[in-house]
Amino acid sequence: MITLENEQFLVEISEKGAELQKTFSKVQSIDYLWDGNPDVWAKHAPVLFPSIGKSNDDQYRHKDKNYEMPHHGFAGEFDFKVVAQSSESVSLSLSDNESTFARFPFHFDLILRYTLTSIGLETTYTVKNLSDEPMSFSLGAHPAFRIPFDDAGEFEDYEVSFEPNSIDLKRFEFVMTPMPHRSGVAHSFKTVKGKVQLTRELFKDGLIVFDNPDITSVTLSSSKSAHSVTVDTHEFPYFCLWTQDKAAAKFVCLEPFYGIPDKAGKSAELLEKEGNCVLAGRVEKEIKTSYLFR
Repeated sequence: MITLENEQFLVEISEKGAELQKTFSKVQSIDYLWDGNPDVWAKHAPVLFPSIGKSNDDQYRHKDKNYEMPHHGFAGEFDFKVVAQSSESVSLSLSDNESTFARFPFHFDLILRYTLTSIGLETTYTVKNLSDEPMSFSLGAHPAFRIPFDDAGEFEDYEVSFEPNSIDLKRFEFVMTPMPHRSGVAHSFKTVKGKVQLTRELFKDGLIVFDNPDITSVTLSSSKSAHSVTVDTHEFPYFCLWTQDKAAAKFVCLEPFYGIPDKAGKSAELLEKEGNCVLAGRVEKEIKTSYLFR
């Protein structure tokens, strides 16, 4: 386990999947991150790569060949290598190997850099295409934040606020047969001045993915708590809200996405997959997000 610490925060990160395990405020004496209760949802903040969501028949096509691809990709299967570390920052790397190449026929490096600040945590994702040919991938963060904060209020007392608050949000429609695929249709999503109240009913159809590249940040808060979490999303074209529809799931995931699940029944050539990032050969891309804890 890797520990980062400054005067304000203590963060723990597992080498397995480079996954956040704890985001503890020393000042507020609370951990904002879900505890990973295995009876409810055993994850904390998975890294999604090189796929997001469900692929049709758990596979995709590239150059007339089918490749298996698990839900949300395979980054969480592997131990990342620590390539640089200080008391307040760490960089972890996953490179292609025999197992990844059998499912994703590209040579790559995926590097995550976590850096503590006085107000929260910055995360930088760097994807390097080490192949000579173009590489297509999805990349996403899946952090689950526990609510209520410090036992203040109930799940339904919390709201999510989008900035800018004038955005006309569009939500992808999903079909659940048995796992979520897009139907190919998007609907308007109603907010009140950019805010939506959390209810279990809101998630009755599963995940909520927004097709809004102009969202710059998303905040989880409640009038019954002095605390909040704000996620910077401006470098990600999609955003997802998700929780389980049972009362024991006292968390909500605020997920910046660069990529989206497949359309139901339609498998596209990987280089033409809607929402993916395509890197030319020997090119790299850096994508950043941050978490502001109050």
